[in-house]
Amino acid sequence: MNNQQAIDRLVEHLEWGWSEETVEAIEMGIHALKETKWIPCSEKMPEESVEIKEKKMEIKEAMEILEKDIHTEVPKAAISARKHDAAVRMALVALEKQIPVKPIILDELNGDIDCECPLCGKQVMSDAESRSNYCGECGCKFDWSEIDGKMEN
Repeated sequence: MNNQQAIDRLVEHLEWGWSEETVEAIEMGIHALKETKWIPCSEKMPEESVEIKEKKMEIKEAMEILEKDIHTEVPKAAISARKHDAAVRMALVALEKQIPVKPIILDELNGDIDCECPLCGKQVMSDAESRSNYCGECGCKFDWSEIDGKMEN
């Protein structure tokens, strides 16, 4: 299943008449799948985050709600339920990657930052001004607040 198939399955899932809280969690999962895009490291990740309308729910809260929606002990014949579960799991992974993580700073020299993604271990070198907000390998969101604080001082 690719991202678009997972998004389509979750959109169908919205029509099942869920509580407002569950609908918001599903919408956050769809948004995360659209934003993460699962692109190879040779392509560029989106630089700007698109805000979900009045983001009332925290990412972790949405993940907890979606986790409850995964079936347990699905019979082999229940193909639709397994596809649904795959879509929900993809949304959970995409949501998790939207939780900013601090890159591991390996070296800072002459305005360049050599760092490593704490989730996949990919090493990246970029200048402090044009650094990427996402890991080009696994798609996780970076938290550069530590570096931003140093640059302001």
